[in-house]
Amino acid sequence: MKNLNIEYLKYDNTKFKFKELLKNFYGCDLTQIHKKFNIGQQSYDVTAGIDSLSIVEDTYKNVINSEIFQDVWLSFINSVIKLYFKNDKILIQKLPSINIIPSGCEIKYVHKIVDGMNLHLDCHQPFYHPMFEENFWLPMTETDELNDLYYLNNTKKIRVDAKLDEIFRFGNDVVHGNIVKNNSKNTRISLDFKALLVSDYDENLISDRIIIKRGSEYKQNEWYSTKHYYMEH
Repeated sequence: MKNLNIEYLKYDNTKFKFKELLKNFYGCDLTQIHKKFNIGQQSYDVTAGIDSLSIVEDTYKNVINSEIFQDVWLSFINSVIKLYFKNDKILIQKLPSINIIPSGCEIKYVHKIVDGMNLHLDCHQPFYHPMFEENFWLPMTETDELNDLYYLNNTKKIRVDAKLDEIFRFGNDVVHGNIVKNNSKNTRISLDFKALLVSDYDENLISDRIIIKRGSEYKQNEWYSTKHYYMEH
């Protein structure tokens, strides 16, 4: 086993009520939204950056883009993420991404599936994230061995198993992913985002290669900038 660039950070999930905002919108236990919204056992390919699950787009529109969510998000950045970076200036994803894996569904995030899993590095196709970013992953539901996020240590797959008041932070050199088909009886929902010190942003590590984001083509060095993706804080 090798030492990986990972750690678990604590935060007050009673103060930063991301889960509560989601639950208020869905009107049910987050692990059971597949029942509430009649999400059938289907396969979804989101490698082009477009999530065909309508509940995902509805969540962005009605929750993540809402004023109340953004107020909580900014407070969370100032109180938790800035503290992690010792209050130095950072670049951070403007809003977090939401990941919904309904019970019984197959969700393909990467082109090459390995052992039934979406194992990947975010710097590889189709994401092409810059290596200087750090990843932050927050479960909004309790997880189990069938729907959790995993990471590789050498060839061993290890469950993240983060608690609801924990953030799993990992570097862009950590191979990670989930099982393609969620055979758990529970839906898994998580938030994730990228952040880095302003001083770590390095234009030499990004290029004008074409990436696909939300179904559209962008140059890598154009997308991963304050014009589209980051805000300075």
